[in-house]
Formats: sequence, structure tokens, C-alpha cells
Amino acid sequence: MDNRKLARFCGLFCITGAIIAFIWGVLNTFYPNSAFLTTTQDFDVLNTLLYRIEHLSFAILVYPALFAGLLGFYFIGAIGRGIIGKILVGLAVIGFILSTLSSLVKVFLLQSEIANRMLEIGFNYILLLVCPILFTAMALFAGKVKPWKRFAPIITLGLLIVFTLPAFLIGIRYLPLTMGLALLSWSILGLADYTEKDAELLSE
Repeated sequence: MDNRKLARFCGLFCITGAIIAFIWGVLNTFYPNSAFLTTTQDFDVLNTLLYRIEHLSFAILVYPALFAGLLGFYFIGAIGRGIIGKILVGLAVIGFILSTLSSLVKVFLLQSEIANRMLEIGFNYILLLVCPILFTAMALFAGKVKPWKRFAPIITLGLLIVFTLPAFLIGIRYLPLTMGLALLSWSILGLADYTEKDAELLSE
């Protein structure tokens, strides 16, 4: 499979995962006593089932999809194919692995302090914060794709801030919905990957 096809696959996968994350955000906001908002002591059978399904879907679909969006950014040549680009992909791999393992642990243990720390480092810090900043900085330096696409990763971080901050003002109940909207914004990165036709890597 050439880089063009890989980039298109990564982009489509990223968009799909972003939509799934948004659906869970809506469910966790409007379903009474959502598993996202209750403690494990309050879980009934349905909440426990939803909690496990949610974390399983994040482990096998959402986190891989977010990683695919970043990987597709590499395939379209946005961050070059040199050592720095490979290091950034390696950083995304670490974030993806930590996030996925944390959700897999929660599928079986419901709550785990170690899993929480893994999720905090892998998802909150690496995938949502550090990677968008570094990938955008490298894309601006490389200048290999259309200008708007160079900003695609940092747009996800910007919208994360825009969507989630109001939730702390209007009520934590709406945090799942705002997080869902923030993760839906990763579809912008997926679109950048899916539609790229002119980057150097695609023709090599």
C-alpha cells in the first residue's frame, strides 16, 4: 500500500473514531447516572456494561483513530520524513499505547489508579496537548502541505480549550459533551490526511 492510500485510510479512520467519541460524549451527558459521572460503588448492571463497552470502544477504535490521524499527517509529508518526523511519530505511539492500555485495564477492573495515571499521561498530555503542538510546529517548519493543513493538529487543541472550559463554568455534567465535541474536531485532522494529494511523500 502506497503512502497516498495509507494517508487516506488514516484520515478516514480518524474521522470515524472522532464521530464515535462524540457519540459517547452525548450518551454520557444525557443518559441518567452515566457511567462517566458515577463512582464504581453506584454502578448498576447497565452502567457497568456501558462503562466496559465505552472503554473497549475507546481502546480498539477511538485511541487508534486519533493516532491514525497523527500517523496520516506523517504519511502526507506534513512533518517530513527525517529523524524529527519519526521521533514525533514515536511520541504519538507512546501516547496511543498508554491510552489504549489504560482503557483495557478499566474494561476488567472498572477503576484503577495506575490506569488513570496512564490515561492522564498518554491521552491528556501526549495525544491531546504535546503532539498537536509539536506536529504543527514541525509542519510549519517543513512547509510541505497546504497552509491550512499545517494548522490542523493545533486546531484540535484550540477547540479542546474552547469547548471544555465553559463546562467548568456551567456545570461538570456537560463535560462529556464538550469533550465529545473536542474529539470530534479531530475529524479536521482526518480530513487533512484524507484529501492531501500534493505532498512529497505521496509521490515517493
